[in-house]
Amino acid sequence: MKILILGSLVFLCWASFSTYLYVCTFKGLCSDRETTLISNLPVNDSLPVNDGFFAQQS
Repeated sequence: MKILILGSLVFLCWASFSTYLYVCTFKGLCSDRETTLISNLPVNDSLPVNDGFFAQQS
């Protein structure tokens, strides 16, 4: 019975550590990094009327 309890404790420690290692190190899902999106594109709310492939040639 003693070996069963010891084996279970070792397994739980290994499972916890390997889950932490996989999720935080390999997947990178544990960090509290802030992500800032910077857009340098101009804001244009309208689409060009006569521009593109189907534009009429004058």
